[in-house]
Amino acid sequence: MKILISCITLSVLIALGCASPEAQRAASANVTEQVAAALKTQTADWNRGDIEAFMRGYWNNAEVRFGSGGNIKRGWNTVLNDYVARYPDRASMGALETADLEITEISPDAALIFGRWIVTAGETDHCGLFTLLVRNIEDRWVIVHDHTSSADGTMADGRSCSDIKATT
Repeated sequence: MKILISCITLSVLIALGCASPEAQRAASANVTEQVAAALKTQTADWNRGDIEAFMRGYWNNAEVRFGSGGNIKRGWNTVLNDYVARYPDRASMGALETADLEITEISPDAALIFGRWIVTAGETDHCGLFTLLVRNIEDRWVIVHDHTSSADGTMADGRSCSDIKATT
């Protein structure tokens, strides 16, 4: 009897773990869509000049990590304070766009986002690359690790920030 129950349990577990390729693609597409929507919301928050709302896109935890320019910031409050100090008003924030996004599902609750960012502040464009590790925590996709670099006007492939902006 124990053998029969063990065999039935094993069969059920195997059946649950063997989703069809179509089901796996659909689940992955759903993750990609959810992650893209979260990033779109965060971009809209930035473009409204609302840093507090923008920061809701980050995990509100002491473990969140932001790396840029050779510096590492740890903790949600630290990252928020850095953004507020760097962008004291709406004009300094400019308008944010993203381009060349690549979203890779790592697991049903984690994804990697790679892309380019472009900020236009007045007549000046700034741009660079970013890599974000996002996790679905408490039913929300949030940034857990952020690595952002700046290109100082020209990317390694020779395109200027304005060239990238023109293709978005």
